[in-house]
Amino acid sequence: MNYLVPDAIFYQGSLRRDLAISINEGLIDSVLPKSKLPPDGSLENLPGQALLPGFVNAHSHAFQRLIRGGTEYRN
Repeated sequence: MNYLVPDAIFYQGSLRRDLAISINEGLIDSVLPKSKLPPDGSLENLPGQALLPGFVNAHSHAFQRLIRGGTEYRN
């Protein structure tokens, strides 16, 4: 198991400085307090870094279905 240990993590609506993230097979396994990090884990310290959640891509082209074919010719 690998652990990411940044200076801060944005977690449940606030910026926390006491948390780390465990990574298992390339996926986030859990968020845990830095005080509970196991001594035998592979730690990756990230000084000066803050981790934020990924943002959802809400980009869409659905509106183009409505105008399809209606803009090809002049009236």
